[in-house]
Amino acid sequence: MFASIRSTFFGKFYCRVKKEPVIQTSSYNVYALVDSMFPNDIVKKSKTRGNTIFRHIAIDNTGAGYLFDIDSKKLDLNFGFCDYIEDIK
Repeated sequence: MFASIRSTFFGKFYCRVKKEPVIQTSSYNVYALVDSMFPNDIVKKSKTRGNTIFRHIAIDNTGAGYLFDIDSKKLDLNFGFCDYIEDIK
C-alpha cells in the first residue's frame, strides 16, 4: 500500500508515497505522496517561477530521485541516490 523514499545524499529528505507508481516509463517510475491530514507537499523555491509545489517523486533506473512535475510530465530537482523502501505487511 505504502512505501518510503529516502535520499542518501540529502539526509533530511524522507517522504511517504503510495506503493504503486502513477506513471511507469522505461526510464523512471513516478510515485504520489500519500494523502495526509498534515501538510506534506514539497515546496521548491525558484527565482524564476516562485514557489512550486510538488506531490510526486520519480526514481530513475539508476536509483536517482527527482521531484516530478506531474502537469508538464518532466523531471525537476535531482536529489541524488534514493532508497525505495516498501512497507512490511
